[in-house]
Amino acid sequence: MPHPQSIAIIGAGIAGLSASKTLAESGHIVTLIDKSRGLGGRMATKRVGDLTFDHGAQYFTAHTDHFKEILESAIKAGFAAKWELNRYVGVPGMSSFARFLAGQRDVRFDTAVEALTRTSNHWSLRDINGKHHDGFDAVILSLPSPQISAILKNSNIELEGIDQIHYSPCWALMLAFDEAVDFLEQALSSDDPIIAWIAKNSTKPTRTSTSETFVVHATPQWSADHLELDANIIAKMLLSRFSELMQIKANPSIILAHRWRYARVTKPLGRPFLWDKNINLGACGDWAMGSRIEDAFNSGNMLARACFNED
Repeated sequence: MPHPQSIAIIGAGIAGLSASKTLAESGHIVTLIDKSRGLGGRMATKRVGDLTFDHGAQYFTAHTDHFKEILESAIKAGFAAKWELNRYVGVPGMSSFARFLAGQRDVRFDTAVEALTRTSNHWSLRDINGKHHDGFDAVILSLPSPQISAILKNSNIELEGIDQIHYSPCWALMLAFDEAVDFLEQALSSDDPIIAWIAKNSTKPTRTSTSETFVVHATPQWSADHLELDANIIAKMLLSRFSELMQIKANPSIILAHRWRYARVTKPLGRPFLWDKNINLGACGDWAMGSRIEDAFNSGNMLARACFNED
């Protein structure tokens, strides 16, 4: 791929942000486009008044050398910190690590792309409002694979392998208590058929609050069985089980539920990314090699580097 190129990255989760960082540092012109109002995808922070909840990804780990270097830089810059064991979190919220990766890149929020068109070696993107975003030399799709498949179908384009990936969903419960709660753990994995994970969110670094806050993740099977129920109903059901499991009698001052339809990859692609050099179209994400934050980062970084190798 000749330098510099104008590249659209659809999806500002960790994979897309990783690709954008690598591409921008190599002199390319990168535009990030995301349907939401913030960065990070499932590496999200929910704000309720002065409280915050890491209701998506709970933490991340670092195993590969490059990601360790990025994490060290983020810690030095004040965007990440160690939580417990070898687990790290963004500070003051998980989405802070995404902001670190984004830097000063151009990001177009609240823009849901539904189709791509390629003419005269350039790409045009059409969003759901009918607006066209033109003039891109290359496009990278950094979304859950079913969302990538939908865009490709609308565009009459194929990327081999994108439809073979499977996910499990997750319902997340956010709780705040104005009084002390007898929960000594920072985080707890459970073999309960309903609740898989409980984290005392307020124990994470820089989460200063007068309330004790918790994030509870339901099991994949329970989430799948109750996927289409109203969030308020889910919140009450999970609170009941949480109170029973932890033997907590206090009533929360805040109770919210959030559905992650594509929470965890159960059948990954098995290779780091997809790239069609003939049309300069690629795809990356945690669906490529696994569900970890580091997997998503490596997928985006490796795809960006593969683009350079096409020179």
